[in-house]
Amino acid sequence: TISVSAFLLNRSSDLSFYFLLHPVWKTLSQLCAYWRFFLSLQAIKQTIMASNADFVQYIADQCAGAGEIVTRKMFGDYGIYCNGKIFGLICDDCFYLKPTEAGRKLLKTIDLRPPYQGAKDYFYIADVDDHDYLSNLVRETCRELPDKRPKSRK
Repeated sequence: TISVSAFLLNRSSDLSFYFLLHPVWKTLSQLCAYWRFFLSLQAIKQTIMASNADFVQYIADQCAGAGEIVTRKMFGDYGIYCNGKIFGLICDDCFYLKPTEAGRKLLKTIDLRPPYQGAKDYFYIADVDDHDYLSNLVRETCRELPDKRPKSRK
């Protein structure tokens, strides 16, 4: 059998195990109960977490033919910009495009959904693997979107 201290020493590089060293834990059963609670919080955090950074980068790379693509973290999800104009959102590993007539004409299938609860409907883009299609869709959508408004001075 492995002792608790040996277990801790083997896992000392993982920061989540430092809580185990706290002097409050009197018994192993208290420690196990807290550990189960900690793991359940991690599972909840994983489900609440917004989009995976790899997915966000993949979408940005797929849209790169449309212009200079930048993503910005916004309220736990991501806004995606082309040449300074926000044209879509990436929420929960799903890509949403602002609805425009140009986009509607180019879409293979029109699927309007809100990216998050309480939001206006956006085009949900399921086919994110076709680079040329996505770049063209983003380019035409951005042409139709209004230019950025200059910030007014107060």
